[in-house]
Amino acid sequence: MLVALKGTSMTAVLLLCGACSGGDSTDSTVAPPTTVMATTTAVAPPTTVMATTTAAAPPTTVMATTTAAAPPTTFASGPGSIGLLNRTGTSIGQMQDWINAAEDGLAGREANILVVVWPIGVNISDEPDFERFDGAPFTVNEVVMSQGEIESLLHEIDAWMLSDPCVGGDRYLRQELLNRLRLWLEGGADAATAPDPCFETRFVAVAASSSWSDVDLRHVVIHELYHAFQQRLPNWCGNPDLPRFEETRWVGEGAADYFTYSVTAGLDGRSDLTSAMLAEARASYMDGGPDLRDGAFATNSAAALRLMMERGALDESAILDASLFHDCDWSIDLGDANSEATHAKGWWYEIEEQAGGFGFGPGALAG
Repeated sequence: MLVALKGTSMTAVLLLCGACSGGDSTDSTVAPPTTVMATTTAVAPPTTVMATTTAAAPPTTVMATTTAAAPPTTFASGPGSIGLLNRTGTSIGQMQDWINAAEDGLAGREANILVVVWPIGVNISDEPDFERFDGAPFTVNEVVMSQGEIESLLHEIDAWMLSDPCVGGDRYLRQELLNRLRLWLEGGADAATAPDPCFETRFVAVAASSSWSDVDLRHVVIHELYHAFQQRLPNWCGNPDLPRFEETRWVGEGAADYFTYSVTAGLDGRSDLTSAMLAEARASYMDGGPDLRDGAFATNSAAALRLMMERGALDESAILDASLFHDCDWSIDLGDANSEATHAKGWWYEIEEQAGGFGFGPGALAG
């Protein structure tokens, strides 16, 4: 399991090992309980520091948006590892719990993952600035990290990549990733994305807004982490611009949000996963409209997947253990030729208050 380092600052990196035997990063079964070791370096080779556990505080406070400068601390990744670089005011212990809970129950994980979370300030422009961010749909926000803090973070990211079997051996790919991250960090991008430069190497990059609570941040981090768990997203199944991938884009986003609602319900000790999610989807429909892309696309899509489950057309476990994405069949099977998928996309918003919560109406469940 992932545990905190005693006396570790916010700039620490933690490693979660899911398949640490041999040189192969693949893990086709549920991983056993994982352990964490961190190493510290100056210029000399790293020395090992054993970790100790800490309890996570309830996520009720609003995050800090500034960080204290600290010397770079570099930790090597290992096969099947999840690394964390956290520059926010949210505690390391809380993020450890999120990552542990998200990985628990997966039907295997094949990639090394680096989670990078940093703070941004107030929003400056509501519209995405595609030109500023080289085509990425991010808005501009206040930059609250100093240039020195940005350089330190990029240094640690590069050190992690250098130890990775895939990107570590490709300096051009490594530099391209660093350039992209620098653009986001220095430009104040509200990034929330999961780049996957290699099949065996994934990133989770989240710029945490000063307006977010820890609950908000938790939802975004777990959502993007699930994308790193989805082994075969469109770019690993052929041309992602093919019509079938646009048809099924909602599946990938909906699965990530459904998974997130499930994990966070477990962390909070709640059993109202479906009702809470459908309440959010109903609010999105009231604010937006009946199309999945109106309002909160991911939550709307999660509701559509839930409707398929309740109609017996989709197995919930394939979403929660991410096995639906172990091959590329999902991108064909859940396309517009699937009448259950089209029904779900057409009726996801028929959500009503029922005794004790929210559920689908008769029109959504019938037919």
